[in-house]
Amino acid sequence: MELYTRLQKLDKSERNVVVLLRELLNILSQLKELGENLETNQLWTTITGKLPDYILGNVIKEKLKKPEWTMQDTITFLKEYIKVKDILEVTKQMQEMEIRKNVRHLSKFSSQNAKFKSNSQGMERMTICATRSKPHYGQSYTNRHEERKKRLPCIFCDGNHWNDECDIYPTVKERLEKLKLGLCELCMRKDHSQQTCARKLKCFHCGSEHNSALCKKQYEMKQGKDYQIDERVKESPKTVAATMVDDGSRKTYMMCKEVKLINPRETGNTIKALIFFDTGSDCNYVTESIVNKLKLRQTSSNIRMVITGMVGTRKCESRKVTFGVQTLNGNVKNVQAYTVDSILERIPYLVNEKPEKGKWGKPDVLLGVEGIADLIIRNPIKQSTGEIVMETEVGVVTGGTRMVKRGIAEVENNEFHKFKANANITKKESQLRMDQIEQTWKLEVIGIKDLMTEYQEDKALEAFQKSLTVNSEGRCVVGWPWKNQEITPAEGYGLALGRLRSTIRRSKRSPELLECYDEYFKNLLEEGVIEKIKNQNETSRISYLPHQAVVTPQKSTTKLRVVFDASAKTNEGPSLNECLYKGPVMLPLLIGILLRARQGRYLVIADVEKAFLQVSLKQEDRDVTRFFVVER
Repeated sequence: MELYTRLQKLDKSERNVVVLLRELLNILSQLKELGENLETNQLWTTITGKLPDYILGNVIKEKLKKPEWTMQDTITFLKEYIKVKDILEVTKQMQEMEIRKNVRHLSKFSSQNAKFKSNSQGMERMTICATRSKPHYGQSYTNRHEERKKRLPCIFCDGNHWNDECDIYPTVKERLEKLKLGLCELCMRKDHSQQTCARKLKCFHCGSEHNSALCKKQYEMKQGKDYQIDERVKESPKTVAATMVDDGSRKTYMMCKEVKLINPRETGNTIKALIFFDTGSDCNYVTESIVNKLKLRQTSSNIRMVITGMVGTRKCESRKVTFGVQTLNGNVKNVQAYTVDSILERIPYLVNEKPEKGKWGKPDVLLGVEGIADLIIRNPIKQSTGEIVMETEVGVVTGGTRMVKRGIAEVENNEFHKFKANANITKKESQLRMDQIEQTWKLEVIGIKDLMTEYQEDKALEAFQKSLTVNSEGRCVVGWPWKNQEITPAEGYGLALGRLRSTIRRSKRSPELLECYDEYFKNLLEEGVIEKIKNQNETSRISYLPHQAVVTPQKSTTKLRVVFDASAKTNEGPSLNECLYKGPVMLPLLIGILLRARQGRYLVIADVEKAFLQVSLKQEDRDVTRFFVVER
């Protein structure tokens, strides 16, 4: 619902069209990731209403050329438009850099003439002749340069000078701090970050790939003698030590509450859990252990999440579930939450007893702003003691800092935290280390280590090994590596039937192709690779796969093969591939194959016929691979 609200708030009068289009594509990408149907007339009307008239006209022209125009075609067109705008912007900046280079060369030439002018009268005449050789060129060129500068103010202070000449923010560190407010560090625009920037800019001073205003070499040159003195001075090592004493007189408690959770489908299935009220989160989360104990069912397709914390960044897949929270008056409030392996480690919280006492516990549920708003009765009140009291439908929730009375004997057990630092470090080394720390965190945030792929591969391999058996015919029998045993793919009945009809229509133009298509399935049926559906009774999982023919006449062996589309999207739910783990790649690396192929004198290439048909699928998993054929 939040994404649709953001879509409605987009303003087509935005001066920067690229910013508008990037935000529009970002919203569409998130809707697609959440499994929303993008092919609705209402969504098409909303999106076209947000596009400027000249862009909408081009979209309609392309749509008239292609009758089967989809939302993906619209997204592709807008991406191409942004790409063209970026190329034009880069070209414009390159022209501006060339103008700056020529203007600075002209200024240098004028200063040299001034030196000649102070020498003698004869030299002054020579200088006058030299400077007057092209007076109109220098004057008009400088005027155009001044006009361009007025149209392009400094990005840091909005002054009438170039970005790398800013005196209000003279250092690289100060400029980086200014850019952290939401600007790209490469092109200094607001609509994206440096990692997603499509522009290829080079520094005017050193030629490296960074913005000229952030050139550290140029900054070092400006420091002059003061900077050189700082480099030469070697101070004796100074050890700075500090000891902090935690007397334990004040204690901070998290806002948690022990409540009863209920399965909405099976009201008799309940469990007592600890809920953590977190106003800094916009979503609700529940641990997998609670989901398994309550036997909660998944309500939407899986989504990918990036979790960033003090221990690093990791990717995980989450699913959306619904559970009930029992209130004080006996009613049940349904809450939707995303599943995670763990929320937090053990945290302190207060138990509303008389007198109140503190406990340690591991939260099972995290309620964000949306979940808290459904349960809160009265706004939180801060008491004189420093505690925060919030009245909710599940009871009073207390948190914050409070005084703790301790005896004299307990003071001896205070915790001492010691810190030690070496102060023998120059300004340049300090700046370098800060840059390294920032770069490390940047790499963690963008997820350089794809832990999710490794996790999925391990899960798929584990499921494969557990389900692998060998039947009497010597064929390996395996089951699908389901991401979750309760997830069900979309039925896809209409999609599979419609794809078959379109395939038959295309094949009618070539009767030979239709015969080969029919012969292909007959051979598979005789060999026992496929089977007719004997029992039409409904099972827990049923899915129909669309298929189409792929013809390669130049091949000597398999001229026609049938490809099944297990990633076909429908409005009914996730596709079959979205419900399964991908699994590890068992094939050897291509680079190794190419290197080993050069060792022998002769190279033999073979095509194993129907290699993948030697694996049989378990009976309970076959209903998700149903498909339609036409009997002749």
